[in-house]
Amino acid sequence: MEPDYTHYTYRELLEALESIDKEAYPERVKALELRLKTWSEETVLTAKRPNNNLIGSVAIFISMAYFTWLLFTEGIDKAKLFLAPFILVATPFTYLLQRRKYQRHKDDYLRLDKQGVSLKLGEAEHYLLWSNVRSVICSVNKSHQAYFFETHNSQHSCSFEAREFEIDEDAVFDFISQQSKKHNFDMKSD
Repeated sequence: MEPDYTHYTYRELLEALESIDKEAYPERVKALELRLKTWSEETVLTAKRPNNNLIGSVAIFISMAYFTWLLFTEGIDKAKLFLAPFILVATPFTYLLQRRKYQRHKDDYLRLDKQGVSLKLGEAEHYLLWSNVRSVICSVNKSHQAYFFETHNSQHSCSFEAREFEIDEDAVFDFISQQSKKHNFDMKSD
């Protein structure tokens, strides 16, 4: 039974090619090499923002209300009593801010395909063709993975943070790397 490489990520394809016995399975090597060449042509990465912003704001509201109730019922010293009214006022304000942020970004999306990048953040929509991209700056650390696309026309440049979307961050990096090789633009990492 032959393995189905159509659902492999780019990194899984590379790992499979490195670990396969090339003499025993030459047809699998050819299939892997072909799939690696066509991976960025056939792959489409799409993602929306997660809907957990509303859940987070409800959690903030409940925890702040509970904390306020504890401060009023326990009332051990005057500092706590001074802090409780502040929290009571801040709780609905924080909840409303989180809810407004969620409403503004609930339709945001990211799409990477063989044509280019489609991105909607808030009211702004961007569509960049790979042929118009001059360079991509990738900033990766433990807390974020951000991309800034510079185009030949600076008015069409855009950026996004991959962790703001429900998407495989390694696949995003691999996909953009493949497109940079195919379309001859610089991909810089810091």
